[in-house]
Amino acid sequence: MAIVELREYKIKPNMKHAWLKWLKAELLPYQVSQGMRILQTYVYADENGNDWFVWLREFDDEQTRQALYCLLYTSDAADDLLCVD
Repeated sequence: MAIVELREYKIKPNMKHAWLKWLKAELLPYQVSQGMRILQTYVYADENGNDWFVWLREFDDEQTRQALYCLLYTSDAADDLLCVD
């Protein structure tokens, strides 16, 4: 059974353009090359002016999702651009 995952990240103040540049140049191409299926991406600003990045990703099943996580989430590059609450 396919799994669709919605992820939301709060972008650090004044880092939206850097985030989008990194996302388009590095993150998305790499994840797609490793088998990740990206269904949708968008950015929005909340009522407090914070920028958020949202994406929907699809996996064949939970086992595939876990395997891709182990492969893809070994870099700290995104930590410089995102707020972690």
